[in-house]
Amino acid sequence: MSVVALIASKGGAGKSTVAVHLAVAAALRKRRPLLIDFDTKQLSILTWSKGFRSKAKSPAVIRGVIETLLSDIADAKRKHDLIIIDVAAGGGDDVCTIATIADHILVPVRPSTFDMSATRNTVDLLRKAADNTEPEEIAFRNALGKAAIVLNGAPKKQTAKWRRDIEASLEASGAGALRVLGALADRAAYKTAIENGQGVTEDGDDDAAIDEIFTVYDGLVSLEEERRKKLASVRRGR
Repeated sequence: MSVVALIASKGGAGKSTVAVHLAVAAALRKRRPLLIDFDTKQLSILTWSKGFRSKAKSPAVIRGVIETLLSDIADAKRKHDLIIIDVAAGGGDDVCTIATIADHILVPVRPSTFDMSATRNTVDLLRKAADNTEPEEIAFRNALGKAAIVLNGAPKKQTAKWRRDIEASLEASGAGALRVLGALADRAAYKTAIENGQGVTEDGDDDAAIDEIFTVYDGLVSLEEERRKKLASVRRGR
């Protein structure tokens, strides 16, 4: 079971969008995901779940409360094998707490000048947050070590020059060492699917968008598998 947090200091990066589509993709791959909506100013995912989506469909969605987060996660482990936390923009103690306990952190970044520049704030926040994942032998020194990038709102046609510019911008923001799991293009399908109470992978109207989401999901699975192998190696060495 993995706990994945979507964290970005700047609003509008697409945390809720990525969280929803990723959770639906996981459900289609026979996972049992739970979405925790910690974006208390908007509660977009709760609104999507209650107002647009059939209650019978996975993923389950609950409202995040920092005081009960650890107990909520412990309870969720009985029914779910993937927990995705949508974290509010900005910083503060709550964001650091979530970064500390998450197994993996995904940082959505839009490829604009302002968003790339703001990624520096996210990097600094994660670098200052501890990593309390267990066991100690595989823990990173800080939460930045378990983070990866998801590009959001990318151009549909991504040239070699565009990719080089993105790499340079990530490097300048301090995120150059982070793995990029994938790029979601600026497609109407993502918004339309959510408005229809679906994820783009079950909406089925845009094959390119479906491929993009599953690429990000498969990247996350690779991170999970790497962590499992490290855990197994540590256990064998004890």
